[in-house]
Amino acid sequence: MRKAPYMSKPEMINWLKLGVLAGETAAIADKTPEKDWHKKLKTCATYLENITLERLKCLDPAQLKSVIRRRDHTEIILSTENPDRLNRKDREKATVNVDDIEDLAELALDSCTRCDCSNTENCKFRLVMHRLDLPVVKELPGEGECEFKI
Repeated sequence: MRKAPYMSKPEMINWLKLGVLAGETAAIADKTPEKDWHKKLKTCATYLENITLERLKCLDPAQLKSVIRRRDHTEIILSTENPDRLNRKDREKATVNVDDIEDLAELALDSCTRCDCSNTENCKFRLVMHRLDLPVVKELPGEGECEFKI
């Protein structure tokens, strides 16, 4: 990246990513109760914001106006290339592996209610629920506790 008064389209997109990421990082920091993580996230956000502002100061006024206009119409959208994780809009069209359905049926009938959560890392039911992107029951499960167990 250069300190030139103009940006190419790919360079502008990269700087927009940094600027949007600065704002997203600051917002995440504001919602983080752990003091050490909050401080580190705020530091990251500050660095990203400072480097972005430093680059904007190099720009020609007309180019700066264009960048600001683009920034105001930009958002970060995450997508996956994993076919098991679909956008919510695509769920109606989704097909599900029969083995996953059988595992969920078994879970719903009996297994999870008797589970002691002793092996959450390798629990096939937990892994299936994550693959299907099901919402968790507990946002902050205890140590070794399953986020899906009722």
